[in-house]
Amino acid sequence: MTAYLGLGLVFASIAFVAANLALSAVTVAVWRLGGRRIRRPGTLFLLRMVPSLGATAAAAALALPAYLSFEPQRTGERVSGSHLALVALACALIVAGAVRAARSSLETKRIERSWRRVAGVQTVAGVRVHRVPTPLPLAALVGVMRPRLYVSGTLIDALTDDECRAVLAHEAGHRRSLDNLKRGLIRLAPDLLGGTRSGREIEAAWSAAAEEAADERAAGGVAARRLAVAGALIAAARLAPVRLATVSNFCDGATIAHRVRRLLDDRPARLDRPPFSGVLALSLVAAVLAVAGARALPLVYALTEAIVRRLQ
Repeated sequence: MTAYLGLGLVFASIAFVAANLALSAVTVAVWRLGGRRIRRPGTLFLLRMVPSLGATAAAAALALPAYLSFEPQRTGERVSGSHLALVALACALIVAGAVRAARSSLETKRIERSWRRVAGVQTVAGVRVHRVPTPLPLAALVGVMRPRLYVSGTLIDALTDDECRAVLAHEAGHRRSLDNLKRGLIRLAPDLLGGTRSGREIEAAWSAAAEEAADERAAGGVAARRLAVAGALIAAARLAPVRLATVSNFCDGATIAHRVRRLLDDRPARLDRPPFSGVLALSLVAAVLAVAGARALPLVYALTEAIVRRLQ
C-alpha cells in the first residue's frame, strides 16, 4: 500500500512538473510575441496564473484520477531515486511559492504595524481612514478580508475635496476588484514562470494595469472626475511619491506620469470586465476540460506510466 501511494505521488509530480514547464514556456512565448500590448488587468492576471493553475489541474484532475483508475493496487513497481527527485522538484516549487507569499505577507504586516502605531482614525468624505503622520504621500488599502485604508495627512491636506473623493474612489475600486487577494495569489503561485524575466514583467504589467483600472473606476467615465484623479496624482507627484513593494499605493511614483497622460487623453477608456466574468469563463473552461479529461485518462495514464518506467 505504501508503494502504491508513493507511486501515486510520483504520477502527480510528473504531471505537475511537466505541465508547469510546458505552460511556463508557452506563457513566456505569448508574452514576448505580443503579450506586452495587453492592458486589461484581468487578462494579465490570468496570463500570470496559467502555469500554476494548469499544472495543478494536470496533477489533481488528470494524473491522479488516471492513476487511481488504472494502476493495480498490488503493483510491482518501486519508487526510485529519480522518482524522488521529481517529487522533490514539485515540492520545491510549492514551497518556493509559499515562501514568497509568506515574505510578502510579513513585510506588509511590518509596514502596517509601523503605520498603525502612529495612525489616527478620521472620516474623510464619509469614509473611515487611518491617517498616518508622515511627510510622504500615501494612500494604500491593506488587507483582504477586512481591508484598512491608510492615508497620509500630508496627502489629504494637499488635495481638494474632489481630489480626496477621487483617491477614496480609486481605493474602493481596488477593493471591489480584489486586487490585494490577486497580489497574494501571484506571490503564492507554485510555478517556474515566477523565476523568469517575463514572469516579473507580467507581474509589473498587472500591477500597473490594476492602478489604471482603479483610476478609471474612480473617474466613472466623467470628465470632471478624470481631472480630479489626475489632479490628485499630480499633487502626489509634487510631494515626492514613493513605491512600496508589497502594498499598492495610489501615489506610486513609477506609474504616475503614464496614468496622468492616460486620464487626460480625450479617448474613452475601456473598463476591465467585472471579476465575475473571468470566473464564469474559467468555470466554462474547467467544465470542458473535465469532460475531455475523463476521456483522456487512459492516454494520460499510458504516457505517465511510460515516464515512470523509464525513470525507474
